Amino acid sequence: MKNYYDILGVPRNATEDDIKKEYRKKALLYHPDKNKGNKESEEKIKDINAAYEVLSDKNKRRQYDMGTEKGFRPQGSSHWGSSPFDPFTDFFNSGFNFQTNQQNDRANDLIVESNITLEEAFSGCEKNIVSIRTLLCLECHGNGSKNPGDVIKCKSCNGTGRTTQQNGFATITRTCQTCYGKRVENKNPCSKCKGSGFYHKQETGEIKVPKGVLPFVKLRKRGLGNQNKDGSFTDLIVVVKIFNHKIFKLANKNDIYLELPTPFHLLLVGGEVSVPTLHGLKNYKIPPSSNINFRFKMDNLGFPSINSNVFGDQIVQCVPEIPKKIPNEVMEFLRKIPNTEDVYPMYHNILC
Repeated sequence: MKNYYDILGVPRNATEDDIKKEYRKKALLYHPDKNKGNKESEEKIKDINAAYEVLSDKNKRRQYDMGTEKGFRPQGSSHWGSSPFDPFTDFFNSGFNFQTNQQNDRANDLIVESNITLEEAFSGCEKNIVSIRTLLCLECHGNGSKNPGDVIKCKSCNGTGRTTQQNGFATITRTCQTCYGKRVENKNPCSKCKGSGFYHKQETGEIKVPKGVLPFVKLRKRGLGNQNKDGSFTDLIVVVKIFNHKIFKLANKNDIYLELPTPFHLLLVGGEVSVPTLHGLKNYKIPPSSNINFRFKMDNLGFPSINSNVFGDQIVQCVPEIPKKIPNEVMEFLRKIPNTEDVYPMYHNILC
């Protein structure tokens, strides 16, 4: 993966204005109209446009910095399918800290997603996850240079990160174009991290998802996130997402909702139906002369509360299914049902 910062010639902490300014310079320099037939310029303008598209967008830039840009393979990354990484041993064997969506995550926390089925959420499961951590460079230990003495106070701005220029009666202050606001100059950048002080490492592991976990619950593990400049570590947060189920829907937290195609005659004469649940097939007896929109509740056959044996209910909505084939003798019997007010009171009531 190409270094977009190097392509635009800006440091990693460059402001939006700095990025836009350098992009315009390079886009003008390598513009196709000025370099007709120059294949090298064509490739460079493609790289410049790709770099600007990512770095000018806050979300894409953050993903790129965290090493999650599509196709990105950072320094120190391992191949997919490698053995689980050691720091996750504690993660597997210890409990999770749960948090609601109202709790705030720290800006540098490492956030990954785990997609599971409703059945996996119901019973609990183990899932493989891949994370890309930002860690202090092993070569320069986060200093960004080969030697600590190579980082000196910027002479252009005297270590302020800003420069001031007098233009007539106006005073113009802008980001220093030498240090780009960093306040220091790096005379000899580290060859491993290109002066950033960090590298990215891809790691794989397996997590235990507890039974009864709800959508967008966050599983937090302290100290397994990214590494800060001071050497401390942020947290790893796994956001659980649940795939839509083909027949079941989560409703009211721990209740399950099901629309059940029901043989039409059973709503008339009553009878037993088999009802799918997450607990297996269960039987229910429909009373005679039930309403066409008949609904019933099956107690304690819903979704479990997290890590407990307390279950919600299953709400079943009957959806009448008209038979495709009706025997002649049944048709004759149905024709004999009188269309009178005592048989169809609602129909006759609306006619009045």
